[in-house]
Amino acid sequence: MNLKKYFIRALHRLQKGPGYTYKELLVWYCDNTNTHGPKRIIKEGPKKKFIWFFLTLLFASLVFWQWGILINTYLSYNVTSSLSIGFKTMKFPAVTVCNANPFKYSEVKHLLKELDKLIEAALERILQPTQGDSVLPLPLNSSENISQTLDLRLWNQIPLVLIDEHDKDHPVIVDIFETNQTGPGNQTATSPVTSNTTSEEKKYKLAVKLGSNDCIYRNFTSAAQAVTEWYILQSTSILSKVPLQERIRMGYQAEDMILACLYGAEPCNYKAEVNSGHQPARLYPLPVIKELPIS
Repeated sequence: MNLKKYFIRALHRLQKGPGYTYKELLVWYCDNTNTHGPKRIIKEGPKKKFIWFFLTLLFASLVFWQWGILINTYLSYNVTSSLSIGFKTMKFPAVTVCNANPFKYSEVKHLLKELDKLIEAALERILQPTQGDSVLPLPLNSSENISQTLDLRLWNQIPLVLIDEHDKDHPVIVDIFETNQTGPGNQTATSPVTSNTTSEEKKYKLAVKLGSNDCIYRNFTSAAQAVTEWYILQSTSILSKVPLQERIRMGYQAEDMILACLYGAEPCNYKAEVNSGHQPARLYPLPVIKELPIS
């Protein structure tokens, strides 16, 4: 629409001839403006025209001078760029790597040598074959006596016993490595355990004697569970006597389990270690951990 008006005005100007001159436009502005100076310059006498022209020029110069000062002052200000990067503080993460095997067996094998012989002999006694209704005692190392071939000091501390419950009111307690038995009735037994899979097996229970008196026992329904718990209890007792630093050396080190550590795409490493009781527990501050397979 504006383009159409522009062409119409251009056509009228061509029809009417040339437009106003600059002098005519200046006179028209001075005659119609509400500014005091220009209007009086064209209407007053020669002296007043000169005075008004001078005053108008003076005050116009002052105005432009003030504008120049303001612009120059604005441009003279120093430009300071401030860039702030906000972030939240992060605590370095801690990852606890736990190993089901607190010690290397190759390092503690010499300490558990006697215990291994003892548990092997106990398993032979528990799993010995039967003949009829009685069990023949299995000799250890041919004709040698048990006390001569094995160190029974560990066994006597926490012995593994068999509880015969054929008579529930008068149970018979038999030590695995002894033929004598305790309990009411003063009965005799030729063997601690039978291995035939009959209902008679339910009459026997393996238990761990927890006190010097014949009153505190922890029994198990499974022979494998009883032997395992007894072995763990005995090995824990043995290893607890080893100095702390030696136990740490016997355990798995961080480099045995950790393949790589990355935190914020940067490599990191383990720092602190905490040892608890007789089992060394290491604390590795690792956010990203890949574990090596341990045989």
